[in-house]
Amino acid sequence: MQRVQFIIRNLHEPARIDKVLRTRYPQWGRRAINTILNAGQVMVNGRTIWLGSWKVKNGDRLEVLNPPTDKRMAVDRFQEEWILAREGALIVLNKPAGLLAEPTRANRGSSLLTLAQSHFGPVTLRHRLDRDTSGVILLSHQGPAAKSLNQYLDQAFKSGRLRKEYVAIIHERNRLKDEGTIRTRLDTHQNRRDMMAVVQKGGRLAITEYKITHRWNGLAKVILHPKSGRMHQLRVHMQYLGAPIVGDRLYDSALRSKNSQAKRNGDQRLMLHARQLMLPQTEGYPERCYVAPLPDEFSQGNPTSMKDYSRPLK
Repeated sequence: MQRVQFIIRNLHEPARIDKVLRTRYPQWGRRAINTILNAGQVMVNGRTIWLGSWKVKNGDRLEVLNPPTDKRMAVDRFQEEWILAREGALIVLNKPAGLLAEPTRANRGSSLLTLAQSHFGPVTLRHRLDRDTSGVILLSHQGPAAKSLNQYLDQAFKSGRLRKEYVAIIHERNRLKDEGTIRTRLDTHQNRRDMMAVVQKGGRLAITEYKITHRWNGLAKVILHPKSGRMHQLRVHMQYLGAPIVGDRLYDSALRSKNSQAKRNGDQRLMLHARQLMLPQTEGYPERCYVAPLPDEFSQGNPTSMKDYSRPLK
């Protein structure tokens, strides 16, 4: 069970608990806050509070069980805070969860690519992240001046020398080994073209290294290093181990079940974040590592890790 906890401070006088929650977590929305209060999911100093009009004061310890997911806000303009680095023709961005990397046939609305093109001019995505995955993503300008860079990036991706590190929160329904390597073959799901599946024959080889860093309340924080770049690879591999990523509507059977509580609370974001990307050293290009800080929700509810897990790629 996820939860958030905080001690109330900086009130000039006692205030209604619903107003305190709306001020601290405006991204939850009024309706969601009323819902968690009515469901008895809010506690003050260990006591369950059902009324939005309940008065709280400085020093009170407030706890929310199963906090609401942030409302998904429509993104219609480029945000400067997405920029992690800009080095000549190379642009490194921190993609927010919920934003398409590029337009699709089914969705021609805003995407990271179209918004970046409106800000930087003509640019191209060098790789992709799923809509609900956040984190490091590379773009580059095109044209003669960028030819050398784009050749370097093409070779880095093809050679496998480019290194990626992801962080995920998983449902550890079956306790996993602390670390290991997942090696399977993946192919398009026989019943759904938008999904991938592990197959015994055919498909393409997919390899992922993983390491669990923290465990709590049936969940775990895991570091993932994909050694190949297959569609939905990390999501399928976690499902394959019986430990689907939290918020995965495609690969977590509990979220797909129509009658489950998980389905009713299924607006939880996909808890997968592309945290680091390392470009290799070659002639004319030094080794470089780009980092997208973990979103706040990756620390909420984890008392053993209230700060980002961090280590250099090797």
